[in-house]
Amino acid sequence: MTDHNNAVPQSGNGEQPTSVLPQYSQPSPPSVGEQPTSVFPQPEQSGNGMSPMSVNWQQNQSGQQQPGSQQAFNVLPTAPGQPDQGNTGNGDRTAKNKKPLWKKWWFWVIVVIVLAAIGGALGEGNAGSRNAGPSTTSFGKTGATTGQQEPEKEPEREPEKDPVLQSITATYTGSTDAGTSVDIDSFSVTGAYDDGSTDSIEGCAVTNPGELVGEQATTFTIDCGGVTVNVEVTGVTPVPVEYQNALVKANQYSDMMHMSKQGIYDQLVSEYGEQFTPDAAQWAIDHMTADWNANALQKAKDYQDMMAMSPAAIYDQLISEYGEKFTPEEAQYAIDHLND
Repeated sequence: MTDHNNAVPQSGNGEQPTSVLPQYSQPSPPSVGEQPTSVFPQPEQSGNGMSPMSVNWQQNQSGQQQPGSQQAFNVLPTAPGQPDQGNTGNGDRTAKNKKPLWKKWWFWVIVVIVLAAIGGALGEGNAGSRNAGPSTTSFGKTGATTGQQEPEKEPEREPEKDPVLQSITATYTGSTDAGTSVDIDSFSVTGAYDDGSTDSIEGCAVTNPGELVGEQATTFTIDCGGVTVNVEVTGVTPVPVEYQNALVKANQYSDMMHMSKQGIYDQLVSEYGEQFTPDAAQWAIDHMTADWNANALQKAKDYQDMMAMSPAAIYDQLISEYGEKFTPEEAQYAIDHLND
């Protein structure tokens, strides 16, 4: 079967047709025995066992060339199956396709050299970054070699002085019952300093700890690092329950029945009344807060409103030992303000 794609068309007289590709001027064919020179490397061997490029090199070295002869250059590769347009005559040969660039040995040599150069540059860059580290975080000799200026040193500041304690105040916070032991835990101490500040102080001591005495004042000295203050605490004897109850009853008689001081006492100790001990009744009378003049006046008004008694009769009833038992002063106050 005829390959129409690769067949070369023939003219009617058997001559080769003219190539449709643009051609450079055709030189005259070389003389017999002289191989044409091509710009493309040819794998074929010349008659002397050397490639045409080698022959061209020898010609250039010797400088010998027959007069009138010219070297032919094929500037375009000839397609497979087509005659070489740059070569005519007995030395015609078909040029082979040019090898791809990546199949040439020198291409890979260049690639290796470039990769090695890039790798070396990256390695130096990383090393430079590591070596440059101290100059960015420290000063002194390393900073001087890299052109950095040492920062100006700030003037040293004098250390701040602690405030000095000037005076103290102490408040007793413990129990005042007689027999209570008093120590530093019974006080709250506050210090005043030379800078105008105040603050609570711990670590002070009582120079004369002791017990409180009933109904007696005791002075205690608080010492805080050489700064002292005296605090006076009065002991109180604990009140028995009987005394407390007698006081409650006494206040009830005063508020509800407006009785006199002597009348309440008698009611507290009476065997027909509350039957408290004389000491409990007296303690209750001493700790009452009643207004005895007001009680006498209220009693006088009751006698006047309910029994229509005269002022003189009311006065006698107020001071009678069988009556209300107010004092003469309290009774007179009531008569003077009876009609207010």
